[in-house]
Amino acid sequence: MGRKRRHTLVESLPERPSKRRDFSEQDKVLAKIYDNLADEVNVVRIQAAKSLLQQLQPPTSSAEDIQKALGRLIRGLCSGRKAARAGFFTALTELLRHIYVDPGIASFPLTIKDIIKLGTELTQPEGKVSGQEKRDYILGRVAGCSAIIESSILVRPRIAVKEWTKVLDLLCKIARDKDWIREACLKVLYDTACTLAADENSSKIGALILESLDKHNRINCPEAIAIWLALQDRTNMAWTDYPGSAWYGRDPLHRKNWSTLAKIAKYNSADGTVKGGSSQPKASFAWDVVIMAYLKRLETGDKMPPSRSPARTDFSEFCIKLIDDNLFGDATTTERKSWGFQIVSHIIPKVPDWALEYILGRNFMQTLLNQRADTERLLHVAAERPLEAIKSRVKADPSTAPFFLQRLLFEWESPNFDQRTKSRIVEDIISLTSEDSLITVSEMFFKRLSRPDLQVNIEFVETYRQHVADKFVALIRNHTNYLTEQNQLQGWVMFVLATLARAAFLSPRDDANEEDIPEPPFTDATRVMIKTRLNGCMNKIMTSNPTAMNLCALTDVEPKGIEKSPLCFEVDSDLEDDLREAFGNLKQIRKESARSKGQRREVLQSFELLLSLTIKQVLEREEEAPSLLSDLRQCWSKLSKNEGGDNSQEFLLLVEVLLGYLSKQSALLRKISETVFESLAPHLHEECLQSLIEILEKPESLAGQQQLFDDNADGLGNQESSPDSSDMSDVEVVDGPEDLGEAAAEDAEVDGSSVNDSDLSDVEMGDDGVDEEELLKLDAVLAKTLGTMMPGEQADADSESDDEDMDDDQMMALEPALAKIFKERRDATSKKQDRKEAKERMINFKNRALDLVAIYTKKEHANPLALGLILPLLDLIGSSSSQQLAEKAFKILKTYFDSCKGKDLPVPTDMEAAWALLEGIHDSAGRYPAKMYGSACSRASLFVAKVLVALDEDNYDRVADIYGNTQKQWHRSKDSKVQTAMFIEWISWSSNTRR
Repeated sequence: MGRKRRHTLVESLPERPSKRRDFSEQDKVLAKIYDNLADEVNVVRIQAAKSLLQQLQPPTSSAEDIQKALGRLIRGLCSGRKAARAGFFTALTELLRHIYVDPGIASFPLTIKDIIKLGTELTQPEGKVSGQEKRDYILGRVAGCSAIIESSILVRPRIAVKEWTKVLDLLCKIARDKDWIREACLKVLYDTACTLAADENSSKIGALILESLDKHNRINCPEAIAIWLALQDRTNMAWTDYPGSAWYGRDPLHRKNWSTLAKIAKYNSADGTVKGGSSQPKASFAWDVVIMAYLKRLETGDKMPPSRSPARTDFSEFCIKLIDDNLFGDATTTERKSWGFQIVSHIIPKVPDWALEYILGRNFMQTLLNQRADTERLLHVAAERPLEAIKSRVKADPSTAPFFLQRLLFEWESPNFDQRTKSRIVEDIISLTSEDSLITVSEMFFKRLSRPDLQVNIEFVETYRQHVADKFVALIRNHTNYLTEQNQLQGWVMFVLATLARAAFLSPRDDANEEDIPEPPFTDATRVMIKTRLNGCMNKIMTSNPTAMNLCALTDVEPKGIEKSPLCFEVDSDLEDDLREAFGNLKQIRKESARSKGQRREVLQSFELLLSLTIKQVLEREEEAPSLLSDLRQCWSKLSKNEGGDNSQEFLLLVEVLLGYLSKQSALLRKISETVFESLAPHLHEECLQSLIEILEKPESLAGQQQLFDDNADGLGNQESSPDSSDMSDVEVVDGPEDLGEAAAEDAEVDGSSVNDSDLSDVEMGDDGVDEEELLKLDAVLAKTLGTMMPGEQADADSESDDEDMDDDQMMALEPALAKIFKERRDATSKKQDRKEAKERMINFKNRALDLVAIYTKKEHANPLALGLILPLLDLIGSSSSQQLAEKAFKILKTYFDSCKGKDLPVPTDMEAAWALLEGIHDSAGRYPAKMYGSACSRASLFVAKVLVALDEDNYDRVADIYGNTQKQWHRSKDSKVQTAMFIEWISWSSNTRR
């Protein structure tokens, strides 16, 4: 006889009609609401829950309608469609609160016990279902229990102990039987524990929670520990209410329980055996709670306040036991290390500053470096999470930046941390460092630069110091607020520059403390590297704010007493006196500059900058620097005594010094030269500009280099470079044509035609041809000497067979001749290389000279002296073998012409020179066939015409005559290279300005 079937609450729900019925408007509204409860947008779900409560308000809805809604919501918890579980959970929670708590429906037939029973029945799968469906039903049951607890129906208006026990047993049973959902089940209980208060009812609930956990053998899992600690922190539970068999002293954080905690963290069990949860990729939330609870106890407890060393020592041991050795040890699995990264990432933003050093333990740091060093490592991406957490912590609290920099860069001797971990964390931390901490960080960097404290070979120390020096550049690069409100360099900027200057130029003082003496001593290679970093810092400061750099840091290397702070190289007494007097001149210039105003002050500041730079060049042992220093000191002597008088020769000397610096491949020298030249521009005379013009007129060849530099081209390119990133190096890379080519080519288009490479110049590049001819001659001599044929030749029919080889005597006889031929061949090849290098150097130098021309024409475009630059620029456009140079000169002219409009047109002081300029432009217009050159000549001619006509309209007739003569010559000669656009633009301008 079969067992009698038990009556269930599901059967007591209103039966569905057997016949098909028409849906009412309310049914349609409810259907829409239930559909919106599954929407993936949270706002839509919340609004749907509110609408459902409104639909179920009495008297419009009966108890039967509410029961239907309850059943529908509980079933919805088991649905995996979109966000149905989240939406139905919210609606069920609010509906239960509405029925039993606020405002409550007194006549509702179902009790809380019935609700629990109904939820259990509706979340029980019927028949044979798939694994995924079973998981959905289990998740639905957990969500239902959570809704019952969160709705507060178990505590209001009174505690329902039996119902509490039933719900807790349901959750703990699932947590026991289904380890994959254990954390979600017990997270519900942890959240409940966090809402309890220090009263009797809360103590009863806490005791019920622990009793249920103990009954279902879940009292030692990670989440149960978090629940235990939450109850200890928030309730007044009696000591005896905690299960005595679970933890020694009924306290999971007791020192004697640390080993058990470590096992649970590693294996999810207290007996050290791997449970089903070992396949979980995510670390439990409980360990954040455990660590923060321990820290809170240290900070508030009477026995171990944070100000006493035992507290921090205990926490250090606790972190080593629980995290560093446990989750990052050598025998730890990859999954546990992943848990460790997650735990550390979660607590870095939360712990107090003093606890950070214990969180970032030795094993953790070593694992982090290993995993980030190789993209093929399994935890390469997971190891990025702690770095992001560190960045977030520094962003929220910039004062922690020095600690993290010390920990990441120097604690494990990895100053190239970013390169090793393929990240930008150090760069980001430096950029987030507060200004108050920049001095601290700078001092830390210098300490490691001076005394790395490494027991390794000197080669490693060199590399180590290079990485540390790079961090000074990073400081300057990431913090651009270099000036104080008083327009002085910030203290940390002064410290960086002075520190690098001392390291680059000075030896330790005789009375220096031991910690101030570099160990091992700086080598020459290290000092060269530091000089490069110093130049990189200064160049960045100059680029960001030209007025910020006066090289005040060099006062730290002033030789007040060579015996106390000697230079790192030997210096004769005369040079020592010059340096001392030069520093005295710097002080005089600064005082004078502080009293002056306007252009006088700009000139003094520029002179100070130039003198400081020259002192630096002397300290860097540049060959020409001592003579330049002497010249500048004499120049200052005359400028200071002849204020307001004729200083033309002094300004010419300054320009010559600037050009000398421009000849060196240094970005810093270039930037400073441009800055000084800009301030001197209003004071320059024709002879100063002629120095620039001479550079532009020299041929781009070996001969041009020899003419310009007196047979010594060493200053043009043989600069020291270091194996560092481009932004740290001071060696300048000349811009290619990309920066100007597009704009210039567009501007040079005339009548729909564009500029071609072949149109740039008709100058023959004959050097290579000469070299090839010489090499062919040498090959012919060599073939004749050896009795062989040149490549490509064919033997005569009557020639004797050359099968027989030469004997030793014959070969010895040929040796002197062969040696001479090979030497001549090497010389020919060397000459070819010399010519190529000379051409490149001349193009480079002309580029820099053009930069000064651009500065002058931009700042002094209304100055009539600028007119004298037009013809040299036109000639450069036509004759240069470099397309980039031609385009750059073209753009300078275009910018100059566009700037001179209206009242800004220059007023020539020598009219005959102005007419000669216009005639010179027309005479040279047909010299080169390039379209760019023709366009430049046309614009230049029209510009000078505008200047002349603006002075006197009667000048139009003479200008027209000049254009007419040029047109006559063009018409008579079919080979004329003058472009028709020249006449078209003249006619167009005449038409537009016609009265």
